[in-house]
Amino acid sequence: MNFHIPAMLSTLFMIGLGLLTLVHCHHGGSKPDAVQNGHTLMLPSESVQKDPSDPNTQPSIDSDHAAQPNAMYPVRVPRTIVFERDLKPILEILCVQCHNATDAHLYAGLNLETRQSAMNTGVNRPVIIPGAPDKSRIVQVLKLDVQHPTNMPPSPDKIRGIRLQILRKWILQGADWPDNVSMVKPEDPMDAPLP
Repeated sequence: MNFHIPAMLSTLFMIGLGLLTLVHCHHGGSKPDAVQNGHTLMLPSESVQKDPSDPNTQPSIDSDHAAQPNAMYPVRVPRTIVFERDLKPILEILCVQCHNATDAHLYAGLNLETRQSAMNTGVNRPVIIPGAPDKSRIVQVLKLDVQHPTNMPPSPDKIRGIRLQILRKWILQGADWPDNVSMVKPEDPMDAPLP
């Protein structure tokens, strides 16, 4: 039997990350109940009165610009999707592992590291059609049944629910992805130097 060790470790890492998040949420409540805000623990129902003269005043947790408790597992869909804040963490972990400049030739020729490569590579390009999420191939493959051979990502951690809603809304809002923002393939634990 032939095993691909880096792929297995990557899958195990993703499963471990998912379990760690589940354990964290389980011990901290059934949903993310609080967000660390500087040195103050804020509950979602709390808001901070903004004092323009106080440089330490943070926005309310209900603000559209407030960070989610965990970017990989967002709890809400923001009114306006900001690529760097809302989508990059998800795609970087779940997609760029395979869809990068080095490995694209193995995965339908799709490279998602930059806006230009995301819009101009892949067998079924463009995979992102700004303004048309349901016509975008990236959304189509994410919505496929887990048994379908081209279902993405092929890991147990899927882009479903709120994460898929964020991607769809980002595409619907024009797929704004600044040219100076690129995604980086997560490091393979097998490539790490030995101590």
